[in-house]
Formats: sequence, C-alpha cells, structure tokens
Amino acid sequence: MSIIGNRLIELQQKKERHSFSVPGLGEDGNDLTVYYHKLTVREDERLRRKHPEFYKQLTSGQLPSFAALIDLLIIKCQAEDGSVLFKDEDRSVLLGMNVNFVTELSGKLLENIFDIPDSEQAEKN
Repeated sequence: MSIIGNRLIELQQKKERHSFSVPGLGEDGNDLTVYYHKLTVREDERLRRKHPEFYKQLTSGQLPSFAALIDLLIIKCQAEDGSVLFKDEDRSVLLGMNVNFVTELSGKLLENIFDIPDSEQAEKN
C-alpha cells in the first residue's frame, strides 16, 4: 500500500462516531445504543445501485422508499464494538416492522450521515 493509502486508513480509523438510543430494543428490554459513522463511498455506491432515486427523494423532501431506509439501517447500524446490528437476513423482519419504527430509526441516521443542507438552509444560500 502507498504512504498516502496508509494515511487514509489512519484517518478513517479516527473518524467521528455518532450514536442514538432505541428504547426497549436492548437486552432485557433495556435501551439499545446504535452507533454509526458518516456514509462512506462504498456504502453510497451500494445505496445508489439498489435505490437510484434515493438521493433525489431525500433532497427534494420526499420520503425515500422504506426498502431504501431499511438498507440504510443494515449498512450503517453498529454495536458498541463496531459489529453490525442488522444483517441482510434481517431485512424480512425489518420489512414487517411498523413504518414509524423504520422512519424513526432511519431519521436519526439521516440527521448526521449526509452533508446535505436542509431546504431552509439551501434557500438562504
């Protein structure tokens, strides 16, 4: 690997980590803390391939499809140790969840993983 490649890896390992709590989803009915980082290029490509309208909907103020939001949860949600919280095989369970649950979780992710200005901020610029 190149010198710059090693520096990029080091920079990536120091990236800011965000979190939020999900009431009752942890062990014994406790709150679960979900961790995540900003979206990477690899993750972005995965979303774009599966959901070509995702960003257009997001930036226009429309709600992306629930399937897209579930894929976002699968891609981004981590446990404290960095392991994934949801696996691809959890998709069918997530598809059976109440839409409010999926919207609430994905909304918390969307607050911090993209650097997309909100519509009010965009109008000011």
